Amino acid sequence: GVEDLGGGLKAGFNFEAGISLADGSANKSGGEAFSRAANVSLMGGFGEIRAGRSLNASYYSVASWELTGTANYSVVANQFNYAGAGPRDTAQVMYRSPSFSGLTVDVATVLKGNDAAATAGDQSKYDIAATYVAGPLAASLAYNKVSGATKNVAVGAKYNFGAFTVAGSFQDPAGVKKGFTVGVSAPVG
Repeated sequence: GVEDLGGGLKAGFNFEAGISLADGSANKSGGEAFSRAANVSLMGGFGEIRAGRSLNASYYSVASWELTGTANYSVVANQFNYAGAGPRDTAQVMYRSPSFSGLTVDVATVLKGNDAAATAGDQSKYDIAATYVAGPLAASLAYNKVSGATKNVAVGAKYNFGAFTVAGSFQDPAGVKKGFTVGVSAPVG
């Protein structure tokens, strides 16, 4: 929900829980109530400040150029995750800038000791993404790091030629899954 506060300011909230359509059981995406999203935000001409559990900067970076928009099945996410990290963080504080001629910047942090699942206990995390989307071109760079761990980097782009779209990326997450992706998408029928 979003509430207009006047003067160009808006307050928002988002609470999402995973529910099985087969049997109605809950908590299908993380094991806790509202494990998909539980956050509040303040929006205005300055951008957006969001606090709580939400999608992180690396997720938004990959979603900008990934051919499926990181739909339920994403080849990039299944191979490399989102710049080496999961798509959501708990106890996250994130700032999303307004668009400056197509350029948007996301900066997020999980402070030390706030998110045992995402930051391996008593560690902090930061996540930064710069994304450019204008006309047929989308390109983004994501960087995140958990304190005391290796950094994760992903850079990707896509270009829509009209009849087809081409996308590619270079992924350097912590661990052994370093590599690249190339893909083509075309409407059929």
